[in-house]
Amino acid sequence: MDVFKKKKTGFSKNHPTYIYKKINDDYIFVGVTHSDVTNNTKNIQLSKNPDPTDNKPAYYIPEASSDKVSSFGKKYSNWKMPEKDKKEIRKLKNK
Repeated sequence: MDVFKKKKTGFSKNHPTYIYKKINDDYIFVGVTHSDVTNNTKNIQLSKNPDPTDNKPAYYIPEASSDKVSSFGKKYSNWKMPEKDKKEIRKLKNK
């Protein structure tokens, strides 16, 4: 799995998420943001912003989360996660 979708519910509501795994009816994901800190946690800068229309630095929250597939909205088309960052994100433990 390798997709970006908007979160409809919960702590990441209305933010883009990078979904990299599906287990039954849950997605495993990380939040994507322009902020270098979220809830007193230092975020990790991506090597390239996955949004091809945005030149600002992008970060991911360094903690994997899971939520029901129904908690996600529209897919962000044309967004791509750099391979280097995919490898690091897939190493994260699910909270």
